[in-house]
Amino acid sequence: RRLDYRQAGRLLELVATGRSGLKSALYKAATGSPSTAGANNSRRRMLCALVCRALRSLNQLESALINAGVLDAATGRPVVADGSLPASRFECLVQACDLLLRPATSSHRPPGVHPHLAERLRGVRLDSDTTDSSQAQPHQLPRYARINRLLAQPAEVRARLSADGFVAIDDAEGGDVDSLRPGTYLAADAHIPDLLTFPAADSARLAVHPLVTGGALCLVDKASCLPPVCLQPPPGAWVLDTCAAPGNKTLQLAAMVGPAGRVLAVDRDAQRFCELRRRLVAMGAGDRVRCLRCDCLQLGDRLSQRCRDRITHILVDPSCSGSGLTARSVERQALDGGAGAGASDAESAAAKEQQRLASLANFQAMVLRSALTDYPSARRVVYSTCSVHSEENEAVVQELANSFADKGWRLARLMKSSWPTRGLSAFDCGPMCLRAGPGTDRTCGFFVACFKRDPGGSGAAARTAAFGMRKSSGRRRNRKR
Repeated sequence: RRLDYRQAGRLLELVATGRSGLKSALYKAATGSPSTAGANNSRRRMLCALVCRALRSLNQLESALINAGVLDAATGRPVVADGSLPASRFECLVQACDLLLRPATSSHRPPGVHPHLAERLRGVRLDSDTTDSSQAQPHQLPRYARINRLLAQPAEVRARLSADGFVAIDDAEGGDVDSLRPGTYLAADAHIPDLLTFPAADSARLAVHPLVTGGALCLVDKASCLPPVCLQPPPGAWVLDTCAAPGNKTLQLAAMVGPAGRVLAVDRDAQRFCELRRRLVAMGAGDRVRCLRCDCLQLGDRLSQRCRDRITHILVDPSCSGSGLTARSVERQALDGGAGAGASDAESAAAKEQQRLASLANFQAMVLRSALTDYPSARRVVYSTCSVHSEENEAVVQELANSFADKGWRLARLMKSSWPTRGLSAFDCGPMCLRAGPGTDRTCGFFVACFKRDPGGSGAAARTAAFGMRKSSGRRRNRKR
């Protein structure tokens, strides 16, 4: 059957750039164009399957198109825009996917593939069923492990890994995580202190390694280590972790504040709280972390004024949709409706998903608002989610940035030169925020923003500063007295 490659390209762009989940994008498209997505279930499933295949092999497809002279290596765009090739990068990707990764039983060229694109890709073959576990596929993320300085020092960890046959590669800037062979690891990371990077093929070996089972190494995702690094609590600081369980970020914060600092770890769920407290003690953080089981929105009433006044740094990592947790979450999400789901079922599922996102975003905004309001000595507040949805990310941050600009809070520009993936440009706050994902950053989907208190900011000047922009004016600034 003939596929609408332009429609498939738009869907791939929405998902690959983190602007939407595939299911939501597919069903929104179905509402606007029933002939291509909603009315014909078979065609909807074909579109879904094609986009999922393209997502799994995105790096391979891009490389093939660049080598064939279809995409420009610098810009990622088609080298010509005169009609001799598909107009957009993502349309090129889905057509190349359907041409190069079609089922083995199909030997003919798919109808609708651009003839010039097919000519340039003649003879190119990609293996969609690679079983070589030594080479991670695009959806197989590296295995990250953070050294727990509460129980071990980096030199001790490296010595034990070396004794067990692991070979360290010390070039954090130049090391390619996807070219790591089993038994090797990157001993330093350009963004996260004490982070080691192993190939995906070593995941099972690491899970039972004594360094991991003993707590000296914490298996994490790199992106989840970003919020504490962006929060930047100095030694001796008092930090509030509002939604702390299961405690990975709490442990990282406890190591950062040192023996003179304190971390208040809050969670309201009884089971998660018990696991949080048990884990923190087992990992050596018992003397630096105070665990409180309560709703973080009611925490201000539980703490004394003296305690609230001592809190200078706050981490807000609230419950979210979890849509960025795995590289395959979008694929699972897209196939949720099942083969027999009709258009009405699809619309109902999309409506429920939007209601869920709206409810989560409302809760997330409430927690962030509380952090910006209830702690008079707070200097930095970091907001993060493991979601790819803008409703939970940029939309929440922009709402609060607008509301608190005249109260002395502004957004800090995070890792301006070292982290390439920024927030969505459709939002004013986008360039100030970080996004992470499996494509460019080789992590799970994640979002981070940081509010910084500026006591001198107020009114229109503060609203301008909230998004890191200078107010253009011909007048000279008044000199400080």
